[in-house]
This record gives sequence, C-alpha cells and structure tokens, in this order.
Amino acid sequence: MAKRVGLAFSGGGVRSAAFCSGVLRFVLQKSLSVDYLSSVSGGGFVASSYLDWKFRHEQTDRPEWHKKYFENLRKRIGFYASYNNPILGFLETALLVCFFVLVSVVLPIVNWFPLAFPVAFVINLCFGNIMRGDFSCGKNWTDITGETHNLTKECFFLYLPLPMEKTDILFSVLIFLYIFFYIFTMFARPKCKVFGMFFKNLFFFIFLMVFFPFIIEQYLFVTPLWVNGLILASSIVIWFIFPPLRDKAVLALIVYFYAYAVKWRVFQTSVLGVDYTFERFLVALWISGLIIWFAPFFGLPQQGAIHAYNRYMSLF
Repeated sequence: MAKRVGLAFSGGGVRSAAFCSGVLRFVLQKSLSVDYLSSVSGGGFVASSYLDWKFRHEQTDRPEWHKKYFENLRKRIGFYASYNNPILGFLETALLVCFFVLVSVVLPIVNWFPLAFPVAFVINLCFGNIMRGDFSCGKNWTDITGETHNLTKECFFLYLPLPMEKTDILFSVLIFLYIFFYIFTMFARPKCKVFGMFFKNLFFFIFLMVFFPFIIEQYLFVTPLWVNGLILASSIVIWFIFPPLRDKAVLALIVYFYAYAVKWRVFQTSVLGVDYTFERFLVALWISGLIIWFAPFFGLPQQGAIHAYNRYMSLF
C-alpha cells in the first residue's frame, strides 16, 4: 500500500504565513509529494496561494514555477500591499479596499435592503391600523396643558392610562405563536421541522417589524439623535473590524433599517429629515422592486467578485 503524505498549516496571522512558507519551500525542495493539504487562518494564506499557482501550472510541481512563486511572496510580503514599489502598493491597496467595500457593503445592500419597502408595505397593509391605535394621526390634538398640536402630517402618541390595547394584544399573539412553533419544532418529526422553523422565524420577524417601529415612533422625540447614530455606527464598526460578529452586525443593520422603513410607511413621519409622502414611498417601492427583479442576474458577477476578492487576499 502506497504511503500518502499530509501537510497541515496552523493559524497565527502573518507569523504563521511566514513560517508555513518556509516549511512549504523545504518540502518542495526535497521533492516530497503532498497528497493532502489542510490549513487554517494565517496558514491559509500560503496554502491557498500555493494551490492557486499549482492549479495554473497543470497541477504539477516544478522547480521553475516554484522559484517564481517564492520570489512573488518576497516581493509582496507587506501586510496589505507591496512595500518595495510604493506606487504599485498604493494601487493594490486601493484595489483591495474597493473589493472589500464591494463584497462587504455593496453586495449585502443589493441583496437585503431593497426588501425593506415591500416589507413596510405589507406590514402597513396587515397591521397598520392596529399599530396606529395608540396614536392620534391626521388630526388636531389638545394635550393636558391645553396646547393644540397640528397633526395633519404626524402621529402623536397618546399618554393615557388606557387598558390593554390592540397593539398589546397583537404583540402577545405574535410572541405566543413564536413560542408555540418553537416548541413544535423541538418535538416535531424531522419532516415537520422545516414547517415549524418557517413559521417560527416568520412570526418572530413579524414581531420585530411591528414592535420596533412602534417603540421607535413612541420614544423618538425623547431619544437623542446621537443615540440612533451610535447604534448605527456600532453595527458598522463591528461589521468592519470584527469578522466573527459580522453576520450578527449585518442582521442588526437589516432589522434597524427595516424598522425605520416600516415606521416611515405606517406612521408617515419623517426619517433622517425625509418627510413622508405617498409618492416618495411609491418611488422607493418601485426602485426596490426593480432591484429585486434584477438581483438574480447579479449572481454570477457576485460570485466572481467574491472569488476575485478571496484570490487576491490569498496572494498576501
């Protein structure tokens, strides 16, 4: 039985990449045939770039391209770009930043954020009247001081000791349905788990899209603008700086954006200085529909951009 050789590259950032490149060079100089190659984190920089070079050279190991490969590593040993040629390094850094923005910002926006306005339309159609039940909308209202407010374009929360209102009932029903399908998913047969998961996530999403816009509208005038900005900035910082938490940061941004879109449609109040009009919402809805319609055609370019980004990163 023929012996097979496996090579594993550990993590450790740039230090691991430097050490693994030396190990790889020693292995190739000794003409050892590597049958399996495993890598993680920093070791993946060397492993992926080596496999990319090998794939482009008929999947064979030859001293000719080995020499070019390691010379390329030396020239591009900087963290993000070549330091030997400042102009080339600047261009490569700019290209890397563009790839990063495209993959991490533009593509998620195209994929997720256009759905906010259709969601706002559906939430308003199904629950708009209930959500506005605790508000005085589209008419004048006199507060306890005797001051009259012109509410022809705004909704004003009624601070009255009212019994359990329709919004409270709606919140309770949605929470109950979520808990019910959560328990159902835990004990259901495998074939029924998909059904339970779908409705569990559906009712939880509806609860978020009803509860958060209601809370935002109710407490917006007592919440400083910098608090909203801090929430948005924190999610963006986590998105860029902490990759393991990027999915959670994206989810937080999506919920945040969707909630404001629903608030804009249901309560018809301004968001970030943009006053609500039905014409503006209709335009936003049409633009969202066009982006959603053409999104499938962006599939291959998206995959190509992500592949190019990963391949470009693997060269460092």
